[in-house]
Amino acid sequence: MPAPDSSSTGSADRGAAPADPDVGGPSPAAGGPEESGRVPELDPAVRAALPALDPDALQQFFARYFDRVYGYVRRLVRSDHLAEDLTQDVFLHVHRSLPNYDPERPLAPWVFTIAANKVRDHWRSRRAQEDRRVVSIDEDIAPMLADEGA
Repeated sequence: MPAPDSSSTGSADRGAAPADPDVGGPSPAAGGPEESGRVPELDPAVRAALPALDPDALQQFFARYFDRVYGYVRRLVRSDHLAEDLTQDVFLHVHRSLPNYDPERPLAPWVFTIAANKVRDHWRSRRAQEDRRVVSIDEDIAPMLADEGA
């Protein structure tokens, strides 16, 4: 996929939350920007060129959707690094699936469903479960201190 121009994906843009307060929500079930109609759809001719992986169509798609998908994922996972990884996974999945995309159907619901599923997959993963596990030092040391005091 061709690299977008730097104005659409600058690192300063990715670190900040999207300006639109209706983008994303607390969980994938809450819906993404596609439900509020905030993502303008690509021109039908561009959508028609996507299944053929046309470089110009891919660049327009990437420029239109990258920041929105990143912002959506970032709001769900609350981590810049993780959001970057998951957003990359989303666009890799989309790129691999584009030959099967029906250009007559809207693009935004499909893309944001993939994003929500990638976030869910992450939450279900062993890595995410291990990251959420919190170990208290006090709980680990308390039995040792009780043994020493006895």
